[in-house]
Amino acid sequence: MPIEVQTVVDLPTYQQFMLFHLGGKKRTNRRVTLFVWIGLLATAVLAICTINPQTRFVGLPALIVVALCTALVIFFAYYCPKISYKKSLASLTRNTYRFHADGFDATALGAKGESTTTHLFSSLRAAYEKDLVFYLYLDGSQAFILPKKDFISGTPAQLRSLLLQSMQDRFHLYCD
Repeated sequence: MPIEVQTVVDLPTYQQFMLFHLGGKKRTNRRVTLFVWIGLLATAVLAICTINPQTRFVGLPALIVVALCTALVIFFAYYCPKISYKKSLASLTRNTYRFHADGFDATALGAKGESTTTHLFSSLRAAYEKDLVFYLYLDGSQAFILPKKDFISGTPAQLRSLLLQSMQDRFHLYCD
């Protein structure tokens, strides 16, 4: 049975991809990691402010730095993906992926018509499986996003098996 996935990437799926992509593709929760770094930075600022006994309003500079860091994390974690999603064609394109033994065909149907490209597994940089999605990376910045809920034929287990067989050490399984 052939494996086929037909999807239109929605904003929550795209946001999860951006967090995964920016988080270094590790198993840890990206949001928790970001807030840990904020806590470490805030602690460092407080330590620096308390070292100098001449500093007045010790809490105010630290509070400002923590507020700015928190705003930056919220911006990068939540608003950057929204802005990027709205500027991209992801929301306007229906993608169909048909897998075969040595690669897959990706067909995009958007405002400019339909286009099909063929990709060999050997040309992919890496592939990742998470609980709800597969990410197939062409290079360090471009990836195909395949939600498991969008499989038309075949199963995620069949795709996992095909990727393990074809990509070996470039396939990473991050499911719980």
